[in-house]
Amino acid sequence: GSLIVGEYGCGKTLLTRAVLQELEPGSYDLALIVNPNMKSEELLRLILYEFGVETSSSDKDELLKKLNTLFLDNYEAERGTVIVIDEAHLIKDEDTLEDLRMLMNFQLNDVTLVSMVFAAHPQFLRRVDRMPQLKQRLSVIYQLDPLGLEETHDYIVHRLKVAGCSREIFTEEAMNLIFRSTAGIPRRINNLCDMSLLMGFIKKAEVIDETIVEEAMI
Repeated sequence: GSLIVGEYGCGKTLLTRAVLQELEPGSYDLALIVNPNMKSEELLRLILYEFGVETSSSDKDELLKKLNTLFLDNYEAERGTVIVIDEAHLIKDEDTLEDLRMLMNFQLNDVTLVSMVFAAHPQFLRRVDRMPQLKQRLSVIYQLDPLGLEETHDYIVHRLKVAGCSREIFTEEAMNLIFRSTAGIPRRINNLCDMSLLMGFIKKAEVIDETIVEEAMI
């Protein structure tokens, strides 16, 4: 399994979606869980539903058996099985984490039948550390850090290019202020840039300078 950790707004969900888009269509069955704050039986039932299997059963053993059957069917059909748990830090119940770990244990001929991807706030790492049996099932733990000053400049310029703008809109001083004000968190950078562009449009400004960014922050 894999774990992606990062502060709110650092792009965990965006990175997860980008990875999923790289999967070859038709070669994988995917279950994407975006709010896992529920009891184990409810979560297992939701995972089955995401795979197209509807059941009203509340029996954990039966739910696990249905999932194991689904994983085996996919394996025999030469399809991979991927479960993505977004916002994994919202899981309150330790039993739920233990049951997810059990899913990661399902194997056939030493081949793991399901790939599990967790995306979570850094606080989730402390819980993983307290569950060595879960941690040892995570072959990749990737931490998304906030952007640095130069990375923030490059990020703003890149977003403008993607939007079709080739000229420099933000002054260097404006981008420095955006970095200081957002601590390099991409979501905050996006919001402040959007507000600054709106303020610049209202003022009919040719460029977004430090003063306009300051006004956008009010």
